[in-house]
Amino acid sequence: MAYTLISRISEALSYRLALATGIGAGFFLIWSNLAVGLIGSENNDINALYFLLLVVGFAGALVSRFQAKGMTWVMGGCRGGTALDRRLRPGHRRAASAAQLGR
Repeated sequence: MAYTLISRISEALSYRLALATGIGAGFFLIWSNLAVGLIGSENNDINALYFLLLVVGFAGALVSRFQAKGMTWVMGGCRGGTALDRRLRPGHRRAASAAQLGR
């Protein structure tokens, strides 16, 4: 239903494919996060950050009026949010580089 409503914005196939991919990815993110949790168990509070990223992404899409230039900034912000998530995880350690491993 959401795809039908939003796809009226453009007739371009590339736009519709991107829209379907985004809706599918959002659905999968919510489903997997509620089922087992992406970080630890489903009861881990840091998992709420993923829901926040979806809300920020959707709000940014509305503010940018689904225009490509604005959506680039929105997706960059969401990417930064997932990078921030890695820093907030309990027990986060930086991966060892090849030089530190003696390779």
